Amino acid sequence: MARHESEKEDLIAEAIALVDRAEYSRTLQENAVADDELVECQLVTAGFRENGSFSIYFGQDPFYQFDADYALRRAYEGGFLFRSQGNTLAKLKRERSDQQTTLIRNDLNSTELNEFFDRMVEQLISFQNCLRDGTAKLLRSVTKLPQIDRSIAGFLDNVLKNEAPLLSAPINKRK
Repeated sequence: MARHESEKEDLIAEAIALVDRAEYSRTLQENAVADDELVECQLVTAGFRENGSFSIYFGQDPFYQFDADYALRRAYEGGFLFRSQGNTLAKLKRERSDQQTTLIRNDLNSTELNEFFDRMVEQLISFQNCLRDGTAKLLRSVTKLPQIDRSIAGFLDNVLKNEAPLLSAPINKRK
């Protein structure tokens, strides 16, 4: 694990593990009252790994990573890393000292897991709606897919079709 992390400056360029990826701009403030009112935009980067897994970044935070079977594998939200334990998510917090970095783990209880899923589903549905209604503007892409928008929307359809999002098999600790 890196001793010091920094924000990704250009996800579309840096996320090279996503062999098919696209960067979008979407408006967060939909109901601007005046023409001169400041409208906030958010960059969304989404894409697929060669094995069919999918990642989506809403700016720098949050991001969600799914396996090829549409199950949540990892996430980053509110400064915390989350990883699947099969039946819940482990919430990991990095504590740093001059000598070491320690991960503090807390498994989410059912209420916390449902609240996490509610926030995630809200983000995914909001972006999916932007793709469908054209308010997500494609800025750049690195892809061989003829219609990456449809591929992303289709993957999101499969993630969202379940009553509750699926969790991938547990992610083992690094050795």
